[in-house]
Amino acid sequence: MSAFRDHYCYPPGFYVDERYDADEPFVSDATLKTFNAEEKSKDLINYIQKQAMHRRENHIILPWGCDFTFSNARLSYD
Repeated sequence: MSAFRDHYCYPPGFYVDERYDADEPFVSDATLKTFNAEEKSKDLINYIQKQAMHRRENHIILPWGCDFTFSNARLSYD
């Protein structure tokens, strides 16, 4: 049994890794056609709120990354 509802990898839609198929990246530059910061932010907030519904405490843990996915952590942090 895991303490994490969806295992311990990235939240759905936020997997970023240049070596494998990845989800659509978070694009915050509004001048680009691929700008999606508002939509992706709402998706993340909705995911966190859904996670919070299943917790009794005031804090939740939001895992961000699977085993061995941080060979280039800048991708996730950017």
